[in-house]
Amino acid sequence: MEVVEEEKEGIISLHIPLPLLRMLDALVKQGLFRSRSEAVRFAILLLLKEYMCLAEREKAMVVPLR
Repeated sequence: MEVVEEEKEGIISLHIPLPLLRMLDALVKQGLFRSRSEAVRFAILLLLKEYMCLAEREKAMVVPLR
């Protein structure tokens, strides 16, 4: 029997402008996400997927951000 290690989550702290926070809260209030954390995780996932697509298109392992 194979033992699968449980996925763990890390904690980050970030500062965002209040207008963005209000928009995030509105998405949660509308029921699109269960929490701020879920919305932020989704946004990070979209960012990383887009970055990976860009890297693929450029035929490079890493695309400089700047």
